[in-house]
Amino acid sequence: MKIFKNWIRLFFVSFLVSIISISLFNFFIDSASVFGNKSYLSKAAEDLVSGKMIAGLSNYDERLFQLLIIKKNKRRVDTIVLGSSRAMVIRKKFVVNKDKVFLNHSVSGASLEDYIAIVDLYQTLKNYIPKHIVIGVDPWIFNKFNGQSRWRTLKDNYFNLLSKIMDKSIDNKSSINGTKWKQLINYEYTVANIFSLKKNFNRNPYYITPSVDIEDSVKGLDDSLYYPLSQRTPDVKVVEKLAHQFAQKGQVYSIENFNELSNIEEFEKFILYLKEKGIKITFVLFPYNPISYKLLVKNENYAIIQDVEAYLNKFSKDNDIELLSSYNPDKYNFKNRDFKDGMHGLESVSETIFKEYKRK
Repeated sequence: MKIFKNWIRLFFVSFLVSIISISLFNFFIDSASVFGNKSYLSKAAEDLVSGKMIAGLSNYDERLFQLLIIKKNKRRVDTIVLGSSRAMVIRKKFVVNKDKVFLNHSVSGASLEDYIAIVDLYQTLKNYIPKHIVIGVDPWIFNKFNGQSRWRTLKDNYFNLLSKIMDKSIDNKSSINGTKWKQLINYEYTVANIFSLKKNFNRNPYYITPSVDIEDSVKGLDDSLYYPLSQRTPDVKVVEKLAHQFAQKGQVYSIENFNELSNIEEFEKFILYLKEKGIKITFVLFPYNPISYKLLVKNENYAIIQDVEAYLNKFSKDNDIELLSSYNPDKYNFKNRDFKDGMHGLESVSETIFKEYKRK
C-alpha cells in the first residue's frame, strides 16, 4: 500500500512538474507572441517603418505587428487598407501617388472587429484617422459563425471604438481571451514553439532583404505582402485541385453555417462613423477562383455570398461609397491561372481591379 501511495505521489509530482515546464517553455519561447514576449516583432516593425523590407516572418501575431507598426510610424498616413489575407497584395502603386503615405494593415482572417480595432489604434495612438480607407470586405464579415477570434489581441481597441460607434457603454469583461492562457499547455502551440526554436536557433526570426524576388514571403515598404517567388506563378493544375478542395462542403473558409447576414448594424454604424468624420471609403470585393465560385453559388449552403454582394452594392450606392470588383471573377474575366488557390488572387488580380480606381 505504501509503495502504491508513493507511486501515486510520484505520478502527480511528475505531472505537475511537466505542466509547469511546458507552460514556462511556451510562455518564454512564445513564437506567435501570444503573451507579448517577442521583442523581435517590435524591431521588425521599427525596421519596416524606417524603410526596410523584411522577410522570414512566420507564425507570429499579425494584429500585434500592426499595432507596433502604427505605434512606431512617425509619418502621417494618408491611406490604409483594412482586410484579410485576400487584400494583402494591394500595393501603394495601385492606389495612390508616390508622394502619399500608404500602409496595408490587412491581417489573416480579418473580421469586422479587426477593422474597428485598427481604426481605434490610429485614434488612440496617433489622434487621427487616415483620410482614405480601402476595405477588403469578405463575405464572412457578416457571418456570426465565422470562427474568427484572432482579433482578441486588439480587443480593448475594438470595444473602445465600438462604444463610440454604438453610442453606449459596452461591457468587455466577457471578451477576456481565455484561449490565450490555454496556449501554455496547448499541444499544437508547444509543437509550433519547438519548431520555431529549431528554425531560429542559429538565425533571426526575420531578416532585411533588398529585393522581393526571393524564395520567402516579404513585407514590402508599404506593409503589403509578396508571396515567395515560386508561388507567384503557381502550377495551374495544382491551383485547380486546390480550388476544388476549397469549395468542398464543410471546408469553405469562414462561411460554414452561414444562413443569414449578421453584424449589419455594427458594420453600417462603423462605416457611417467614418463618413461623418470626412473619411473617404472604398470597398473592394476580392473575387474567388472561378472554379471555386461556380461551385459555391450552386450550393445552397454557400450561395449567400451573392446576397452579401447585393447588400454591399445597395449600401454603397445609398451612401455614396465607391465599390470595386465582385466576388464573381467573371467581372474581369479572371481565370484559374490568376489565383494561387481557391480564394487568393495573385498580384495581377489586385492590379487589374485598381486600374478602374486609378482611372477615376
